[in-house]
Amino acid sequence: MGARAMPQAEVHSTGGRRLQASSGLVPDVVLGQDTLTTLEATFARSLGEQVPVFRDVLTAYALELREGKVIAAEQFEVTPGMRAEVQRRLRDRGVAVEDSVFGGAARLVAEQLGFEIARYTFGPAAERRRRAAGDAQIQRAIELARGTTSPQALLGLADPPAAQLH
Repeated sequence: MGARAMPQAEVHSTGGRRLQASSGLVPDVVLGQDTLTTLEATFARSLGEQVPVFRDVLTAYALELREGKVIAAEQFEVTPGMRAEVQRRLRDRGVAVEDSVFGGAARLVAEQLGFEIARYTFGPAAERRRRAAGDAQIQRAIELARGTTSPQALLGLADPPAAQLH
């Protein structure tokens, strides 16, 4: 004999938004993955306890680029040559990461090096701007805010009960 489906109770958030009880919370905006990819996680594991060496390499390289006045604008690109230099410096410090593993972490290495270069060349505010530019949640919030003319209009984008939270 099969189990009978129980009627689903209607569930509401504290703000009054109707939720489907059987499927968990449903986000208003679905964002992409914000964790490491499998290849990036492999890179992180391959560093093991040498993560501080990786951080030191990034910082030292960023400081050298600043001193050499290599980076002229805040919207710079981390090039494949820069990533190769990070890999060379890691090897010089005794951290050997296979080429395929390092290549699989190209986005992660470029991102982290970019943050360091921005901080040491243009200041902490530039690093924050660079981080924000790559953050999907912040970019979505900015996109929503740009389309409105007032805080009330921004709140009006939410479901009516959620707009009445306060």
